[in-house]
Amino acid sequence: MKKNWELKTDLPDHGSDRIVVMEIAANPDICIISVYLPCRRNNTKDNFCEVILEIEELLGNNSDTHALFICGDFNPSLTRQPPNDRDQIFRDLVRKHNLHTDQDGEPTFFHASGEQSAEIDYILKNKLAQEISSSVVTAGQHHFNVSDHTSVSTEIMITFHDKLNDLLTCFKPNWSKCNKDIHRASLRQLTKPIGCQTICIPERDIEQLRVALSQATVASIPRFNPTDKKKRGLLKLEVQPSKLQ
Repeated sequence: MKKNWELKTDLPDHGSDRIVVMEIAANPDICIISVYLPCRRNNTKDNFCEVILEIEELLGNNSDTHALFICGDFNPSLTRQPPNDRDQIFRDLVRKHNLHTDQDGEPTFFHASGEQSAEIDYILKNKLAQEISSSVVTAGQHHFNVSDHTSVSTEIMITFHDKLNDLLTCFKPNWSKCNKDIHRASLRQLTKPIGCQTICIPERDIEQLRVALSQATVASIPRFNPTDKKKRGLLKLEVQPSKLQ
């Protein structure tokens, strides 16, 4: 069913190439922000703060309307003690925007020397995202993973509408069955009050004319009921788990 998903993936119009944004038209709408924050090596604190500001702008634009998932290699840590200056900036961002993490400090990065490890890869969620996803799982080290990072993942329950809408349309009058004499007589009778109005009020007069036309149609076409409706197409609700890793 993924072919029916409405997906849009973009680099932000103005900013670095360290952020990629994916939007999924669903219920609720989903926004996945993939980030790679600068590490301390060969990157100034200004570079780091610029990317943080880009993330903040995206959070501000989407937090009220989307289930937000912010994921990737952040490089700073939420659990390192004592925190360094970038850890603190990252923690302030998470606190300011009420982001949630299920992770508990299990390392996601292991230095090649085997002497250092840290939790620096995250999937952060706003409240809407929490409601439609499972807890974040850290995979741990496996012999088949040759990266110095382990994976973190969550399952998202995506509910979306198919392109066919549950539209209700009125039946059209079958004019071939219309008794024209009855139709004309009904219109003459029903439109008399409109012509007797001393003050012209367009909205009122148009509504009275609409009612007169509808009543004349009902009177002149056997068994026609303008309130009957028919379905056009079907509404399909798709609920499908998708793993974010």
